[in-house]
Amino acid sequence: MELHTFSFFLLFLPAGVIMNWALCTCGRSIARKWLFLIASLVFYAVSSVETLPLLLGSLVMNWFIADRIQGSALGPLRQRWLMLGITLNVALLVIFKYSHFIADNIGGLLGWHPSLPAFVLPLGISFFTIQQIMYLVDCSEEMIAPAPLLEHATFISFFPYIAAGPITRGGIFLPQLNSIEHSSEKQLATGLMIFIIGLFKKVVLADQSFGRFADEGFSAAAQLGLAEGWLTGVSYTFQLYFDFSGYSDMAIGVGLMLGLNLPENFNSPFKALSIIDFWKRWHITLSNFITTYLYTPMARSVRPLTFGKAMLVTIVAMTIAGIWHGAAWTFLIFGLLHGLAIVINHYWRKTKMKLPGQLAWSLTFFFLIVAFVVFRADGWTQAYAVLSSMLGVNGIEYHGVFEQGGVRYLIFLVGAAVAFVAPNSNELARNFNPSWRWCVFSCASLLLSMLMASTGGTSGAIYRGF
Repeated sequence: MELHTFSFFLLFLPAGVIMNWALCTCGRSIARKWLFLIASLVFYAVSSVETLPLLLGSLVMNWFIADRIQGSALGPLRQRWLMLGITLNVALLVIFKYSHFIADNIGGLLGWHPSLPAFVLPLGISFFTIQQIMYLVDCSEEMIAPAPLLEHATFISFFPYIAAGPITRGGIFLPQLNSIEHSSEKQLATGLMIFIIGLFKKVVLADQSFGRFADEGFSAAAQLGLAEGWLTGVSYTFQLYFDFSGYSDMAIGVGLMLGLNLPENFNSPFKALSIIDFWKRWHITLSNFITTYLYTPMARSVRPLTFGKAMLVTIVAMTIAGIWHGAAWTFLIFGLLHGLAIVINHYWRKTKMKLPGQLAWSLTFFFLIVAFVVFRADGWTQAYAVLSSMLGVNGIEYHGVFEQGGVRYLIFLVGAAVAFVAPNSNELARNFNPSWRWCVFSCASLLLSMLMASTGGTSGAIYRGF
């Protein structure tokens, strides 16, 4: 089950909203927590029942370690429990996500090829691993108190974000979970509007337009001409944005309908005028994790911290963030590219020279397209082929790689307008006032999304694979 499927938004979601409203009206706080937990485990089991025991085991393990952290005085014992928790969480991630990648690369160097079990990648393991590490760190620093098992399990497994975020901190989620206030009528309407916008972005823009262009281009990477190469790179850049931001919008919308405010994850990232600005707008919750839980601890460990050391730590942190996305060299290179770009951006800022706004935007967006081509490619050969075509290596002729269709090009233009010009979903939510105009807009968007989805042209959320 996924947030953009008929079974979710026509059956699962309405049932959950109605039951939540009834329990809040009756003041049944504990029952409400059980509702969220059971719904989350059912949602997870429908998607990945074979890895449900791993999620449950991880929940209990981290709950126990958080309890041990609280029971230990500040000092070495508390730090040992924290390091044990971080080590076990990272170990699970490495075993299920990276063991074959590590073994294949070491085996290639040494001529030794160990036989490893064919692990099934648990749904959302990258996201719930990060959330549990943040939770343990926050408990260790006494920013939050360890929650009872019911609340901890609900927080980690909450179905709107378990598969693909946004990454949520316990200090944000748990106090809301303990509140018994149900959604107001305006909050329900806002949540529904944001959900429909996310559904439209995912189904209509990501899957039916940009995703098709990107798939056709990457599947014929060696045959692309100049214009086709650029259309391929730009299409995937937009596909990833609309897919992931659409999923985040749907998750945030579901949260609002259930009376919970989830953190914003995107803020018009393609309007950024620098790569530093981009990472303040793109996957905001991951950026916060990188800054708070990766960069800051590493920076503290290299005292005295000079500018050069800070830049080196930046590159290391971004490279780790890159490989977090998946077990492939392309993800590592993607993270490294962004780390280097951020360092160059910082050095440029030290010169106190400013580029004209249009030039700054153009350079930033050009870099993003190149980096996302590497991110999307099956390997370096495919990435090199697409990037070469963008430089005109294969000539400027049109080779007929893409299927013709005026509607697809029209949707392409609509998507570009949404990304570059229109207010984003956060701005729409803050300024939202229910009206007949919004009702007509939402109904039309929902019907179009359902029509597109019914044709079978949708795919799973890209970040579910991470």
